[in-house]
Amino acid sequence: MQMQCYLKVLLEPDASAKSELGNCQNEEAVNAGMDIHPLPLPPVNEQLLAGLGGGQDAAGGNLDCEAIADEEAAATFPRLEFFFGTALPTSANSTAILDSGTGFGVQSAQGMAFGWNCDGDSNVDYSGGRRGPGRAGGLGLNHFDRWSSCQSSDGSGSAPPVNWELAVPNGTYEVTVYFSFGRYITGSSTCEVEGVNANCEASECVVQRSVAITDGRFTVTGHAFNTRGCHSLNKVVIQSASSTAPAPAPAPLPAPAPAPAPAP
Repeated sequence: MQMQCYLKVLLEPDASAKSELGNCQNEEAVNAGMDIHPLPLPPVNEQLLAGLGGGQDAAGGNLDCEAIADEEAAATFPRLEFFFGTALPTSANSTAILDSGTGFGVQSAQGMAFGWNCDGDSNVDYSGGRRGPGRAGGLGLNHFDRWSSCQSSDGSGSAPPVNWELAVPNGTYEVTVYFSFGRYITGSSTCEVEGVNANCEASECVVQRSVAITDGRFTVTGHAFNTRGCHSLNKVVIQSASSTAPAPAPAPLPAPAPAPAPAP
């Protein structure tokens, strides 16, 4: 079994340093056949990155690079908070990340890999489905493929999964996922967290659970808008299950008032 390995880059937390990393390689890990993967930035004086180059930081200091395995990387994984609308809500913390609605890949501003795909194809752009914090109880949202571009290529008419994913070290995590309208009007509930149906039904719901990641990605799943299934994604919180601080209880979304069907 091939070991997954993460490149650990130590430097002062200078925002400009992330674009000046140069050619920092771990030949021992590469020669041993280990995979090197991106890792998010923890809130301490180090950055865990993979595949980014650089022998010096912005101040001209040398970077110390070493490989670390899944267990250590997962145990030191920071608490991350993602939102999916057109702007961060007022409730967001200072380190919250606003997803752009584009395909999965390394996001240069954050130095980590996340984003959307259609059944594994990351050549997608779902940014047109984002809505502002006036929706979803003040959180904002992005539709699962608002324009229904994710369709089967074999002509069967089946609806492939639309996924939002975050690259993480294999391990156990505490996650909280906020959905809107898990079953939109007449469809069936198709919102999933790590392949398990969230049973959201027709209203907003919050899913909080422990998940074991074995494929290097945390995955939230819905389907194209025209399936009338899982409508939209509002917020994702993820942190290591090894964290000494327990995951906070999720704030419930406001109960929807009796009204006509939600705006598309």
